[in-house]
Amino acid sequence: PRHFEVPSDTRTFTLYSRSREATLVNDQAVAGSVVLRAGDMIRLGLRGPAVRFLGKTLPRSSPTVLV
Repeated sequence: PRHFEVPSDTRTFTLYSRSREATLVNDQAVAGSVVLRAGDMIRLGLRGPAVRFLGKTLPRSSPTVLV
C-alpha cells in the first residue's frame, strides 16, 4: 500500500494522500490533495515519521515519488 504520492508537473508538486491513516502537511490533515511548498513538513500518520519537502526543481523525466 502507498501512504501518499507526489507527482510533479513543470510548475508544482501536489501531494495526494492514499492512506487510510492520516497524512499531514505542516500538522494539518490532508483530505485528498494539497500543493506543496518548499519547507513543508510531511508526516506519515499522527505519530509517524516526518520528511521535509525541499522544493527542488526536477528534470522533466523525473517519475512520480511514491511513499
